[in-house]
Amino acid sequence: MLSGDKVRLRPIEERDMATLYLWMQDAVLLRSINRTEKTTWSSHIDWYRRLLHDESQILFSVEAVEDGLLVGQCGLKKVDYKNRKAELWVFIGDNTMRGNGYGSEAVKKLVSFAFEEKGLNRLYLYVVDFNLGVKRFYQQMGFRQEGFFKQDVCIDGIFHDTIHMALLREEYNGLQK
Repeated sequence: MLSGDKVRLRPIEERDMATLYLWMQDAVLLRSINRTEKTTWSSHIDWYRRLLHDESQILFSVEAVEDGLLVGQCGLKKVDYKNRKAELWVFIGDNTMRGNGYGSEAVKKLVSFAFEEKGLNRLYLYVVDFNLGVKRFYQQMGFRQEGFFKQDVCIDGIFHDTIHMALLREEYNGLQK
């Protein structure tokens, strides 16, 4: 478990499934995390069961410290221990909790975990071009734009570019000084 002043990152548990499923029905949230289709309960549970045995993913539930309320999810996917890199992601699913610093602290804790505990050298992520607020958020967290892929994803029938961002361990170490 990773704890900060505002959030606690803990392993995803079966008790989280109902809330996570509801969030995966929210069209606005899905669009912001580059998912276009709502999930079924059956596929949601299948995802959770696969997750339990998938060593290429490390996922956390994000809880508010003050009341233990589940507010989001974050994790590392495509973890490549040979090349010491992974794709980072986070979302705050409860829209009433967005903008309160939960996502920022979750990312800080996750980045620290990836570099300091897992020994990774590179974290990367993708931001859809219309989501400039998220791009600024990750820039504030130390991520730098490395490039973009033109018309990389199709959301609601419209192709969008994706902005590719990364943070290296040496850059992270420089931010800690």
